[in-house]
Amino acid sequence: MAITRLSLSDIETELLRIVGNYPTSPDSDWKTTAALYRIINTYGQKLVMKAAQFVKSAPPGRQVRIDMYRTTTNSTTTGSGLLVSSGGSVIYLPVNCDLPLTLYDRTAGAQVPFVRNVRAYHQDLLDMLPGTPAACELLDYVTVPVESTWARQGVLYPATASGVTPSLTLEFYRLPASMATDMADATYPDCDPKYDWLFVYGPACDLLRPENPTYERYKAMETEMLKELAVTAKIV
Repeated sequence: MAITRLSLSDIETELLRIVGNYPTSPDSDWKTTAALYRIINTYGQKLVMKAAQFVKSAPPGRQVRIDMYRTTTNSTTTGSGLLVSSGGSVIYLPVNCDLPLTLYDRTAGAQVPFVRNVRAYHQDLLDMLPGTPAACELLDYVTVPVESTWARQGVLYPATASGVTPSLTLEFYRLPASMATDMADATYPDCDPKYDWLFVYGPACDLLRPENPTYERYKAMETEMLKELAVTAKIV
């Protein structure tokens, strides 16, 4: 059975109407369609944080994430996913990785736990001979060699044996994907269809001034929907 969804083009039309009954973006305060699309996609990137404010505070060391963005991916030697290399101990998380959950070594059939401060607390990992991954230390964000993307790096311990390409599966919470601006009529918000209108209500609040008589109306609708979305959140 078909469902009704809002395309990026539909969202643009609604925002033009709500903010000032503008016929097109060049007639608006933001001047270009590209600027409006950037505002909409930026709101989507902040969606998890906005919903998280309606969740009871997480305990120290725990974070709030929305379950519909939980996913897995297998390692590869090219692209923007979980990148590995032959004989390499450095891995690069997917560019859309928000929060890594578990890492699994498919060759050994075992989980690879994440650890911190290897040199201070895990000297045994440094002393091991190259071989099957026993742990992974997550580090900072860097420009990934060859691919020229921005991603978080990790280091496998012990070192990977020469000629061996790690075979890993990562379970993680990803960031919401941006909508393709060159396909506005056929691209949709990266969310459960029930929440498509958040991509109207939220950006409308960003574009409307608080003194606008309709601001409170759209702010209330955004808040109501964010609270519903927050019910699906997990503390991880």
